[in-house]
Amino acid sequence: MLRSLLIFFILNGGLVHGTIFHSDDRIDIDLIKNEEIKEMGKSIPALVQRKFLKSISDDHFEVTYRSYQDELGFCEDEKFVKSQGLLANCSAFLVGKDVIGTAAHCIDPGLKMGLKDYAVVFDYKADKNGNAPKTILKRNVYYFKEFIKNEFEWVTFKDYALIRLTKDVEDRAPLIMSPGTRVEVGTPLFILGFPLGLPLKYQPNGEVLSVDNKSNSFRHQLDTFSVNSGSAVFNATTKEIVGIHVRGTGLNYQEDKELQCNRWGKGNPKKDWGEANFIDIAF
Repeated sequence: MLRSLLIFFILNGGLVHGTIFHSDDRIDIDLIKNEEIKEMGKSIPALVQRKFLKSISDDHFEVTYRSYQDELGFCEDEKFVKSQGLLANCSAFLVGKDVIGTAAHCIDPGLKMGLKDYAVVFDYKADKNGNAPKTILKRNVYYFKEFIKNEFEWVTFKDYALIRLTKDVEDRAPLIMSPGTRVEVGTPLFILGFPLGLPLKYQPNGEVLSVDNKSNSFRHQLDTFSVNSGSAVFNATTKEIVGIHVRGTGLNYQEDKELQCNRWGKGNPKKDWGEANFIDIAF
């Protein structure tokens, strides 16, 4: 029960679960060979609670991680958990010189996750040895100014926000959105985000499974978890953002009963899915 409450309050994603389909395809961004996608990764920030960033110099914040083993009971041999910690609360993407997109449910002042509680952190990624950074450059950290759009409601299932930052983002290109596009079943996909708070991951090998215009969304089986909420979902052919990951089924982790520790959740491809809202607003 304690761990269930912890994951809800820390990640603000208690109803947005996730899972691995088939093999685990999550890759640290610096380990991929595609230079174009690496460059796109520079425009994918994590939303981090400001209390986890401690100023230690004029140029750097020290990062306060939470341990997957100590706090969520992960097995010590599970992928990523020994060298990387839990930091991000949600994923986002740069769409204008001073504007990011994310999922609306990520922002909840009632859970102390309002605009003033977050920092927008770029270049939160593991190094080529798989180690998470211990410090963050202050020049890569930005803050929220105001909502441009913020829709979260259960009738049409819209769940997106466009938020203006307090200043322009330097040396990073806004990503290309595809507003109004309705992708077809079978369209190849990839996603960039922070599954369960890990440093930035690239996850390829997805495709559109179904399209539901009534709920403004499409389903996929990319390997996503809580905190992938707000991740940009890309058409793998055009490299345009065609959706915002907002929900899914399956479990973030499951117990290894023999060892009495947790492992990354494994989904059932016959019944589990992730879901992304369409991009319906031009900016």
